[in-house]
Amino acid sequence: MPLRNIPPKTQFVNLERIPSVFQSQMNNGITCSLLPLTDTQHVRIDFLFNGGTWVQSIPLQAMMTFQLIKEGTATRTAQQINEELDFYGATISANVCKTYAFITVICLRKFLSPVMQLVYDFLMHPAFDTDAYNLTIQQLWANYQIKMDRVRPQAERLFYETLFGRQNPMASFEYPEHFSQLSIDILRDYHKKCVNAANCRMFITGGYNDEDVTLINDIFGTENWGNCQFLLNISPVGYPADPLGQLQKQTDENVVIDRNRNIIKLIMRKPTVQSALFAGCVMPKLEPEERAYLALANMMFGGFFGSRLMTNIREDKGYTYGIHSSLQQQLFFNLFSIQTETANLFVNKVVEEVNNEINRIISLTPSDEELDIVKKYFSGNICRTYEANLSFTGLLIRKTALGDDYRDVVKSMKLIRKAKPHHITDVMRRFLNPNNVVWCVAGADF
Repeated sequence: MPLRNIPPKTQFVNLERIPSVFQSQMNNGITCSLLPLTDTQHVRIDFLFNGGTWVQSIPLQAMMTFQLIKEGTATRTAQQINEELDFYGATISANVCKTYAFITVICLRKFLSPVMQLVYDFLMHPAFDTDAYNLTIQQLWANYQIKMDRVRPQAERLFYETLFGRQNPMASFEYPEHFSQLSIDILRDYHKKCVNAANCRMFITGGYNDEDVTLINDIFGTENWGNCQFLLNISPVGYPADPLGQLQKQTDENVVIDRNRNIIKLIMRKPTVQSALFAGCVMPKLEPEERAYLALANMMFGGFFGSRLMTNIREDKGYTYGIHSSLQQQLFFNLFSIQTETANLFVNKVVEEVNNEINRIISLTPSDEELDIVKKYFSGNICRTYEANLSFTGLLIRKTALGDDYRDVVKSMKLIRKAKPHHITDVMRRFLNPNNVVWCVAGADF
């Protein structure tokens, strides 16, 4: 009979082996990362394109381009493409991020040839069909109207526009006028700029063999497909040193700024029962040691269910169902953020308690016991992320797009294992304090 009053033993999980990724180059110069897996008949092929929303000329341009890219070609209708995908049991998805976008194809190895021919067709010759375009615009407009009445999307928008300014690519959000400004020609321009061999990197994962790599090279690696005259240069863009000050110059009448507490309130056009809160600050690009310690500190602060924010604000106070913090790495900087939703009457109390936790983590050294728990949870999370499977490619793509070496995780894990309580306090004190955290709240006036 199990002894339920005795917790199971836990330990720090060493990450001594990571998946082996091999690098090769196609005949036309496309760099290809290879991750062979022996226990699957599936193959995953990813096409990574630099650019993302960072280089779009109008909001929605990048997302619409990649959403419509497989909705018909010069020789196939959208229905024919979907029927072929169903027949071969293949899936194709597109993801657009801030500075990159990627298309993911998963299929059985035995159907690799026809699926790759299909992918080549819609990458090279997308039709950007008028009917598909109009239907997508209608769907996006309907979703936009729904988001206008939801507190979380509005708080997120306000947060990014406050920290970076509306003209910054990090705050590229759509407004009503953008739906009428978009056109098929604008999508074609983005496709021409981003989707080409000169701007592409490929990843092949799964149960493939050398013949399969040769097959993919024959289709995508023998010529400079697409318009290769465009060599994208993703340049850093500045952000305001005084976020509240720049927002005050262009604020709407339903936005209230409390400079004394670094709070920007967006009063929703319809009454709400609860409010959404986004808070945070921009941090510089970090050295590997700083990033390892800060990631561990963020985990302790608000990065998992047993974090300080969850323990205090959810478990002890009952102000919210969930609250968490994250450290988001971008190409030129890092973004620290705190996110939650709470009843309107608890907004001020949540802000107060989060500021209390910030003061506590930058002034009081955590105990060895608390740090030990966080280290063990952190190590388990990392090991799960670095399992050699089809999902690992997603991590590999993010690391590649951000200019990181995925193998650096071994060094980071060694740093984290040896981290002392004072490392947490020191790194948080350097980059975080209540005065540089900006609060963006969407909901009722409070």
